[in-house]
Amino acid sequence: MNKLMLVEGKDEVGFFKEFLRKKNIEGIRIREVGGKDKIKSELKVVLQERGIEDLETLIVVQDADNSKASALQSLKATFSNLGLPVPDSDLEFRKNGKHPFKCGFYIMPGVDEQGMLEDLLLSSCTQETVKEEAIKYIERIEELSNERNDVKKPRNMAKAKLHAYLSGLEKHKPNIGLAVKASCFNLDSNKFDGLTTFLNDA
Repeated sequence: MNKLMLVEGKDEVGFFKEFLRKKNIEGIRIREVGGKDKIKSELKVVLQERGIEDLETLIVVQDADNSKASALQSLKATFSNLGLPVPDSDLEFRKNGKHPFKCGFYIMPGVDEQGMLEDLLLSSCTQETVKEEAIKYIERIEELSNERNDVKKPRNMAKAKLHAYLSGLEKHKPNIGLAVKASCFNLDSNKFDGLTTFLNDA
């Protein structure tokens, strides 16, 4: 099985590696591109690689960040400009006559209009009380940043909340991959249903 998934960074690599393993989904290679701004250039590299004619499935994963609609529009434009099959939405696959493989993309955190991988994981924490306290802690820092000049809120609130949660567990997990492996998140949550079906169909 020759299937390739392009993801933004190391956290996504760690997450999907363990997600695929726990869901018993095989045959998908994961490649880090180094940020969403490098997706197009990496796709160009993929299309020039030896063995591209043997590729069965090409998947791109990107954070929605401030707007899922904008992320979707950007991916569709990139795929179209490169002559790749363009799905109508994420969690769908499409083929065309130009390439033998099918293409699809997944925009995290899924059904929500905004967010990223960390938001998806925060919605599925197995230790709910620890998560709630972690969120309170980070939100209190945000409040203090509005009251004091010597306190600055985290630049990325979702990442800060997630890592506060991981730090509060009995055995601290320093990264997302290890946290997923240690079952710090409920991967059987319905939050992952669409993603699981999508990857099984790859």
